[in-house]
Amino acid sequence: MKVKGSRKVNDGGAPKPVMTTPGYEEGIMRIRGLSEEEAGKLRGLYRAARERYGKLPDPLTVMAYNPAALSAHMKYDENFNTSQLVDMKLKEIAQIKVATLVGCPW
Repeated sequence: MKVKGSRKVNDGGAPKPVMTTPGYEEGIMRIRGLSEEEAGKLRGLYRAARERYGKLPDPLTVMAYNPAALSAHMKYDENFNTSQLVDMKLKEIAQIKVATLVGCPW
């Protein structure tokens, strides 16, 4: 394994997550997410997320280290948002409450 800048890179060239000190960038992330340059095939997803949310969500950039986990999350998110079982306003209230409880700025 080689060190490239502040990132560890395995012999195959895939970046490994780097643990950082508390307070990294947005104030809550301990793992630096993949930048758009490092995202490769995920750049389109990054662009779509930026259009949807107004900026790139930090958790998405961290999940990009594991495309299978990111894919599962995206499927869950889509199903959650399209479900008609619970009123959308109630879903939004629940999301705000959970974000407040865990200290998420989103």
